[in-house]
Amino acid sequence: MFNELIDFLFSKTNITITLVNKPRIKPTSKEQIKGILKENHESTISGHSGFSRTYKRIKENYKWSNMKRDIKNFIKACISCQINKRNNKPGKAPMEITTTSERPFQRIALDIVGPLPLTELGNKFILTMQDDLTKYSYACCIPNHEAKTIADEFLKFITLFGIPETILSDNGTDFTSNVIKELNKLFKIKHIFASPYHPQTNGSLERSHHTLKEYLKHYINESQTNWDEYIPLAMFCYNSHYHKTTNYMPFELLLVENWNYLPH
Repeated sequence: MFNELIDFLFSKTNITITLVNKPRIKPTSKEQIKGILKENHESTISGHSGFSRTYKRIKENYKWSNMKRDIKNFIKACISCQINKRNNKPGKAPMEITTTSERPFQRIALDIVGPLPLTELGNKFILTMQDDLTKYSYACCIPNHEAKTIADEFLKFITLFGIPETILSDNGTDFTSNVIKELNKLFKIKHIFASPYHPQTNGSLERSHHTLKEYLKHYINESQTNWDEYIPLAMFCYNSHYHKTTNYMPFELLLVENWNYLPH
């Protein structure tokens, strides 16, 4: 699939691309396999993902007989998954919106998660931003959802990833204030508001919120006062797993090159 992506990106150029595939490692013992399964399912950069994402992640670097069976059995026996996912019920699928973006960060969706339990660092909300094309997601912990706070964090996002042409959000007062309007005016950003009757128009970002909350269940303390410490790792985990809409990792689409998502 990565080869197809490269072919598409360079199909209209005179550039010749030669890809050298990294050989997959074949573990030689059950202990090695167990270690691989733990690293790719239980660690904070793996996030207790389900079978499909875990399998795709492992097969990138490893191969052995009965890999699918071993992964399924390992996840089935995972105590944390049994505790935190036992009451999950499939919800109504949000309406799919076909992207019209032609480049990364051309269109950005923004939303707020919270209020959440107050953390020891004084945070109570999460501001999330997602690229419409690659599904790369970014999140920051904030003490409130006042317009000035959101504008400051959005400005930081712009300094990292560039100026979007369009942003999509709900029409809450935290996104419709004069502070946000002035920021959009300064950078000539078009602001589109999701319909209050069809909030699913921001569906991809909503689904990332579900994934984020599921991730946090596995790692935060009982008082839930340290969730903000895990947000960077949670987003790393999200961006390094295959996305159902694109069938690529967001990191893979954004960087278009081999990169490391597991420690050496």
